[in-house]
Amino acid sequence: MSDTLSGFHLITKCGNTNQDTTWILKNLPEGTYYWKVQAIDNVFQSSEFSVIDTFTVLPAYSIIELSSTGMSNGSISIGDYDNDLDLDILVKGEDDTYVTNTKLFRNDGDMVFSEIVSNFIGLAQGGSDWGDYDNDGDLDLVYTGITNTDNYGVLYTLLYRNDLNGIFTELQTILPAVSGPNGGNIKWADFDNDGYLDIILTGRDTITYKDSCRIFKNIKDGFKKIPTSMIPGVDLIGNIADMDNDGDLDISITARQYGEVVLPDAASGQGPGTLARKLSRCKEGMAHFLPSSYKFY
Repeated sequence: MSDTLSGFHLITKCGNTNQDTTWILKNLPEGTYYWKVQAIDNVFQSSEFSVIDTFTVLPAYSIIELSSTGMSNGSISIGDYDNDLDLDILVKGEDDTYVTNTKLFRNDGDMVFSEIVSNFIGLAQGGSDWGDYDNDGDLDLVYTGITNTDNYGVLYTLLYRNDLNGIFTELQTILPAVSGPNGGNIKWADFDNDGYLDIILTGRDTITYKDSCRIFKNIKDGFKKIPTSMIPGVDLIGNIADMDNDGDLDISITARQYGEVVLPDAASGQGPGTLARKLSRCKEGMAHFLPSSYKFY
């Protein structure tokens, strides 16, 4: 159709989507955008424009406040404890008055989290980890720490069995309490490939006051300490993965002890099993890779 005054004529042609029904917009700045669409058929008859709709481009990372009370000197572990296909959050630590807390936040979707009332003992320092140690299809919880960092608090290494519906049962285990500048660390991993999660625990022994790393085998109705798994001078666990692709899990660690750290070597007759490795002058803050040649007895 031509303009009746100027005679200017608009020629109808395909727009930027050509004959496609979708169009991808890239690298949009943060903000809210408004859009509407119109359809045109092959004889250039057009429909009415659709109702205006919106979408929002968010920052790459958004801050979600879980609780009005902040915590520090602790740890965070993420896992789907209620099997609803979204990840929940466990936070432990202390507030600015040195009160320790261990809090569980359920993911309700759309980045909304609800604090769940639990019987967890409040601890600061130390580590925490989710894992299905009893193979019943839900995640159980293990964590370490201290009840009070301002005064002399009580040290714990705790295991809670997930009984579903937000119910967790504290279990008695042989896992020792550990201390240290970082309160120790703890993780699940199946070191012997038997289908059950074992435990690796690091920290300062409350009797000898020496840092070490210990492995506890999952024997289905509890845990068994592996005597030859003791690795002296270890403060924190790094990653646990099959780094050399030989079918078993290896460990990366950091150490605090100065001097030589010698690990048992099966070939030298120092025990059945082993991490055949010598760390020469293991200095504070150094990271080490421990290839696994360990056997469980």
